[in-house]
Amino acid sequence: MLWTKPAFDKFCREMGADYIYDEKVGVFAWRKAPGNTIEALEIEAAIPGFGQGVELYIRMIKKIQQQGLRPASIFGFQRKHNQQAKHFYKKMGWHTVDLDNYYGVAQPATFMYIEWKALEKRLHLDGR
Repeated sequence: MLWTKPAFDKFCREMGADYIYDEKVGVFAWRKAPGNTIEALEIEAAIPGFGQGVELYIRMIKKIQQQGLRPASIFGFQRKHNQQAKHFYKKMGWHTVDLDNYYGVAQPATFMYIEWKALEKRLHLDGR
């Protein structure tokens, strides 16, 4: 993982984020956003490609459910050329929109979003 615990703690404090830090699984930071939404700020699996990203999302959803929250949707941004992330989010049913020059000239991004109840259903956490 690229993050140390002290650095991730500091990042989350500065961003006003809730988070999961697990050296064996990975890190995930998110925060409440306007319009009853959740903004995914950072997610990094300890070992990509072994289901840890899904595990991090499951833990995040359970934590938010325990807080009694029911967001409308979750969204985030990623570098457009991050093919591994694009594959992960597409497989999980997220919608994506490419944004040219979002991070500056020749630095495109992809905006991603999914309805909260669709994410819960996809991960079998919808209470059924």
